[in-house]
Amino acid sequence: MRIPRLRGEPGMALRGGGRRHTLRKILDRCRADVALVTALEEEMRTRTDAELRALTEAYRSRAADGEILGALVPEVYAAVREVTRRVLGVRTHDPQVMAGVVLALPAIAQMDDGGADSTLACVFPAVLHALADEGGVHVITSDDDAASRDAERMGPVFRMLGMEAGAIGHESVPRERHVAYRADVTYGTAHEFGWDYLRDNLTWNVDECVQRGHRFAVVCDAERSLIDECRTPLIITAPGGDAPDSPEDSEDRLVLAQITIRGYLDTYDELAAVTATATPEAAEVYRRLYHLDVVPVEQPSIRAVDAATDRPAHTGGPEPTGRPRRAIDLVTLERKVQYDEVLDEQCRLFYARRWDILQGDDMSVRVRRLLDEVIDGCVASYPVRDMDDLHELGEAVRNLYPMSPAVSELVAAHGGRTLPRRRIIGERIKADIHAAYDRREHDLGSEILRELEQRVLLAVADRTLRDHLANVDRLTDEFASARPGTRDLLAEYRRRAWELFYTAEATAKKEAVRFLFHLDVELEEP
Repeated sequence: MRIPRLRGEPGMALRGGGRRHTLRKILDRCRADVALVTALEEEMRTRTDAELRALTEAYRSRAADGEILGALVPEVYAAVREVTRRVLGVRTHDPQVMAGVVLALPAIAQMDDGGADSTLACVFPAVLHALADEGGVHVITSDDDAASRDAERMGPVFRMLGMEAGAIGHESVPRERHVAYRADVTYGTAHEFGWDYLRDNLTWNVDECVQRGHRFAVVCDAERSLIDECRTPLIITAPGGDAPDSPEDSEDRLVLAQITIRGYLDTYDELAAVTATATPEAAEVYRRLYHLDVVPVEQPSIRAVDAATDRPAHTGGPEPTGRPRRAIDLVTLERKVQYDEVLDEQCRLFYARRWDILQGDDMSVRVRRLLDEVIDGCVASYPVRDMDDLHELGEAVRNLYPMSPAVSELVAAHGGRTLPRRRIIGERIKADIHAAYDRREHDLGSEILRELEQRVLLAVADRTLRDHLANVDRLTDEFASARPGTRDLLAEYRRRAWELFYTAEATAKKEAVRFLFHLDVELEEP
């Protein structure tokens, strides 16, 4: 389910359609929130540690009662500011609070000094989203060391607020990952979060999954994750393990699951980031690829907003700290990402449907619907113009399940050539396949059939994805060597990739039905 925009006001959200506020108006609104945080500062200082902790539960109750998180920003941020003062011995300055407000929009906060400033700034929106108590609040760091360091340093801040912070790294074992994701806020790299996402979508036991959803992520180093590494493929191959970050390293291996860094980041309901560079080229990349605007938060930068363009103007001073400015070929990058997006979206669809199967305790309703869909598809595939068509339809259906003699005779003898008669045949076959499934359940028992249903659907889903990944990989190789000419290669690539997807989907449904009827199940003697 998509999370509502924090502000809930027309035009305030920076993502998506609708009217947009200009950058200047956004800055005015954000500054107003910072002023409200400052106005609450003295009141927060009078509260005891226990009272500050109690505020967290009060805010959670208000969020649970339907209050928009954006309305809680001034109070929550004032509490966080006071707790950081007590725990860390430093008062967060206004630009850090301002960055936290920008991150809650969501947007990309441009801070002249990334580093420690962004570490503190990221705590504000992390606490805000953790109030929803739904899990999946992640702080994405540049490396494992930063993840463990920031989680350890900010841990006391979260604990005083009645929350916990966890961290994952490359060396984290499944038990440690499970604990880290059960924390209110989890720190880690995009690679580790992405690989855990893939592994969760390969498990056959929901208790083995480590992640708890993808509500909100704040990226501490925007250019690294959102631009430099956006096309990095995360690949899990057989025999086991995570493939290196290069697709060439997975050649001749069976790919079980994959997604790009950008494709993974798109699983979050809300995504925000911090940058210390934010060149005009980089800002344009963010807007085009992620629908996120760059909002300057340092006072000199704020004053340098160009009223004519509503974009940060150059002050003529030194470049911001961080990596040096570099030219970005936006057109080429965007084009490549558009190719990536096709498979990323398809993979997310596969994973979402697989997750539904994994979570479902009773697959019977899904399977009964599947029986109807498969028979409808078979009947629609044969126009029933003559007896040959009718014979082929009968053979296709018999391949799926043991058709009863009465229906077999009906299919064999029916000579109708009009759609209504074909519809009648379809209804008779559907009634027959449901009756056959009732007999299957009677023979095996409901408990065993329910387990069989889940296992069959998971196995078919996994095999379908593996085959589809291989097919799309071949398609990608074909287009990589194609010359543009007069053809729109991207449009053609999309069309053919989605044809492969829907074909794989239809084949998987028929394969699942066939397995459900024909797999041998050994029943233990009582």
